[in-house]
Amino acid sequence: MDNQKRAGKLGISRAALLLSAFPCLAMPAPALADTINSSLSAEVRQPLTVIKNSDLIFGNFVAGAANSDFRIDAVTGIMTQLNGDAVVIGGTTSRASFTATGTPFAQANIRRSQNSINIVRVGGTETMRVNDFWLGNRAGLRDQILDASGQATYFVGGRLRIGANQAPGNYRGSFDVTIEYF
Repeated sequence: MDNQKRAGKLGISRAALLLSAFPCLAMPAPALADTINSSLSAEVRQPLTVIKNSDLIFGNFVAGAANSDFRIDAVTGIMTQLNGDAVVIGGTTSRASFTATGTPFAQANIRRSQNSINIVRVGGTETMRVNDFWLGNRAGLRDQILDASGQATYFVGGRLRIGANQAPGNYRGSFDVTIEYF
């Protein structure tokens, strides 16, 4: 029994020694702290509004025996014949134009929702395709910073594809543009 008592006392002594060592290890060292101030900010911008100044109009043609393509340049507004034998016989031509108004010096970028649409003959089912929409401003830039008055003007051109022996008539359609505000 003496051996058991001695072993028990040794076990208690060791446990007491270990327990007395743990509080020193578990006590946190004093922390160094520093405080810094940070600013907060938010900007509420004027809502972006967009108005249409003019439509994309290709003018009047007489269809030829071959497919013909015409392009209105978004930057210059000039229409050129790319190929084919259709003949331009006058009428108004214009690039589409839109003006965005918002917070001065904010960025506003124009995007198209589709790159190809069919315009349909009024009173019929015949179509012509308009595609390759070209978006930009006078410098050809799609992404713009609104000026000091909070405005920017965007232009849209495109390519009209007239089919060989295209049915005569007035062809109409529409396209969408989006101006994203940053």
